[in-house]
Amino acid sequence: MTLWQLIVRQIRLRGLSSTLTALSVSLGVMLVTSILLLQHQMEEHFLKPGRGYHVVVGAPGSALQLVLNAVYHMDKSPGLMPMRWWPVLEANDSVALAVPYCLGDSFRGYRVVGTTEALFDRRFPHPEGEGDEKLEDGRMFRFDREALFRRLRGLGSTGFDPTQPEAPDVSVVEIAIDDAGNLLLGGEPVSLDALEPESRDDVRVTASERADLGPLINRLRDRVVRIQIGPDSEGPALALRVGETEARLYGDPIRAAGIHDALRALGADARASLTTAEDTTDQALAQTLLAVRSAGVTSIEIHGRVQATEVEVAEPPPLSHGVFEAVLGWEVAHELGVRVGDEIEPTHGVEGGHAHDHVHLWTVVGILKRTDTPVDKVVWINMDSFFGIEEHLEGALIPGTRDAGLSSILLFPRPGVHKAMLLSSLNREPELSVADVSEQIRNLFSIVGSVDTIFMIVSVMVVILGVLSILVAIYNTMSERRREVAILRAIGARRMTVFGAIVGEAAALTLLGAIAGLILGHLLVLASAGRVEEAAGFVPEAFVFLPIEALVAAIVVAGGALAGLVPAWKAYRTDVAQNLRPLA
Repeated sequence: MTLWQLIVRQIRLRGLSSTLTALSVSLGVMLVTSILLLQHQMEEHFLKPGRGYHVVVGAPGSALQLVLNAVYHMDKSPGLMPMRWWPVLEANDSVALAVPYCLGDSFRGYRVVGTTEALFDRRFPHPEGEGDEKLEDGRMFRFDREALFRRLRGLGSTGFDPTQPEAPDVSVVEIAIDDAGNLLLGGEPVSLDALEPESRDDVRVTASERADLGPLINRLRDRVVRIQIGPDSEGPALALRVGETEARLYGDPIRAAGIHDALRALGADARASLTTAEDTTDQALAQTLLAVRSAGVTSIEIHGRVQATEVEVAEPPPLSHGVFEAVLGWEVAHELGVRVGDEIEPTHGVEGGHAHDHVHLWTVVGILKRTDTPVDKVVWINMDSFFGIEEHLEGALIPGTRDAGLSSILLFPRPGVHKAMLLSSLNREPELSVADVSEQIRNLFSIVGSVDTIFMIVSVMVVILGVLSILVAIYNTMSERRREVAILRAIGARRMTVFGAIVGEAAALTLLGAIAGLILGHLLVLASAGRVEEAAGFVPEAFVFLPIEALVAAIVVAGGALAGLVPAWKAYRTDVAQNLRPLA
């Protein structure tokens, strides 16, 4: 009988005991393996995507949460920061690139981020390249900064312009002009010279169709936010808008002269929104459309009745709401089967979102290259389209201020000391939270590493207990084995053969336990993948073999062999003659 056959025979003779002993070892190895797998993949998930990012600025709160949200697209946004910091930081001498983020929507489980063309700058780390080089297919989306600012000015926001002061306490001054051109403030006559509203007040003007708006507008041009010409009526209502100022006209039909007056008061070409009543006649509508077109209005949106039969009128172009374009991350496009040219409709809310009140479709114009980073899991849209959604525009202002809000800004400093200078200056701003990305990643791993260390210590203790159980199990059977050992010696087995058989048995049991533990460790990672994704934001690969796993198995087997030395020594010293005596 060979040594290996002897080892196998001893294990089979004590099958239940051997199985339980190996199982105790496998539990410890399972825990060690699963911890090593999760630790390695967590480092891969957070370290690689974090490379290339430098500073994130956002609302006051946790710097780590800010980094997780902006860089890894995890967790909730800390809140809104004033948008006026965006152009300030763009103009900062220490900043090479500023990338603003607006969050709040999702598309079939993937986050939607509104941003600018800075996403396609070569300094933005993922994917590598610049412009269309970052794309697997299609082109970049178009971002219209002026369209964004026009929408925000329409809300009375100062948040996009650092030169405008914050004015949280804004009052509205209502001024009326009668047919004779008299100014009425609060129903009482007032002279133009005596009209001195507070500098922060908004002015709304109501005038008759025959009133001359020129002198008033010239005096208060920058302050007027709404002009109404003519009384409210059931007929068409025409709203003209330029920047922050809106002119609203009523009448059935609306006179071309009134439109000319409104345009002259606004001082620029306007876009119009026309609302018609149910009983508006086709003739009245047609004459109104002719008046609008003759006044030079080139873009109009019509609500209500739109047919005009008695007078032929060329249909004006619709009011442009801007460009709604999207560039998809690689995983979004390939997992959902979305291609360039398709239209998508995001929902409101990052998790468990609901449809927007109005239908808004984005045209997919590009797909980013694969990066194996969170960038692959994001739908990127032009930021002006983000604020083209009614719900977003209504919530654009930070409560209690006239500041429009951003979720965060990613900053890429110039080389040298500029990052330190930037962090030093921004950390003094009470309305901002500033995060050094590399520092926060180190903090994250210091937190996670402490927990991992505790679990690893517990796992190693379990392995040690398993190895000791092998020692105890074999040692306790040595009294029963003395006669077997004596017989083996009597038929020619040498002492070292018996010694090697016991050590080999211990090593074989730990080897079986180690192999089972490695398999169970990978299965444990597979079973916990859903919970890991929910908690850490990534799905661990269960069937990735790490070189360190072989080292763990080797150490465990060596430990088992060492544990077998004690019972083996006892077998080595067995007295043959004494243990071959006939049993009483």
